[in-house]
Amino acid sequence: MGIFTIGTGPVSALAVAEAAADPTFHVELNQDALNLIGRGREIVEEAAASGQRVYGLNTLLGSGRDTAVEEKSLLAYQVQVIRYHNSGVGPYLDRAAARAVILARLVGFSRGGSGVRAGTAGFYAELLNRGVYP
Repeated sequence: MGIFTIGTGPVSALAVAEAAADPTFHVELNQDALNLIGRGREIVEEAAASGQRVYGLNTLLGSGRDTAVEEKSLLAYQVQVIRYHNSGVGPYLDRAAARAVILARLVGFSRGGSGVRAGTAGFYAELLNRGVYP
């Protein structure tokens, strides 16, 4: 069983493809990645608490970017955004492709710019490690 450790350094497409193709690879996030993810989340929480408008967090997306979402509607809005992007067309991905998508998203999280919680990133790693794919 190989170990695919995700840190804050570059990750090659070949390494992602190899780990995605072999379901015995164990995926883990190193402490540097977890720290960066945590800092990214802190920034999101600070921005939300400040009352400033933050694109896509408390404003609409696209042409609605200048329209604030009321505080009481923020959770419903965030759920709506996720549901809106939760669609696709065409045939289902095979297991290796599904693993590659989850793994690529996890690598993206490790860069700290997504604002997800470290627990969310850990959940993605657990999906891969337990062989759970959409």
